Amino acid sequence: KYYPNQGIWESLKKSLIVSLLSSPIWIIGFLLINDLLVRAGQEPRVQAVVPQGLLMGLLMGAILGGLESVL
Repeated sequence: KYYPNQGIWESLKKSLIVSLLSSPIWIIGFLLINDLLVRAGQEPRVQAVVPQGLLMGLLMGAILGGLESVL
């Protein structure tokens, strides 16, 4: 360690990186699921895809990135 609270700041950075990397993956996954629903004849849910993907990305960043140590 070089400065106080370095581990906390590193956990926060790691959490943000994991969130930024996983959000687009979740959004693409939800878009694919939405496309499958449309092809099956159900109503599309396009307006909910991006917020759901962002929320899942933030949750993955919190869980896998070590956000609990920041809190």
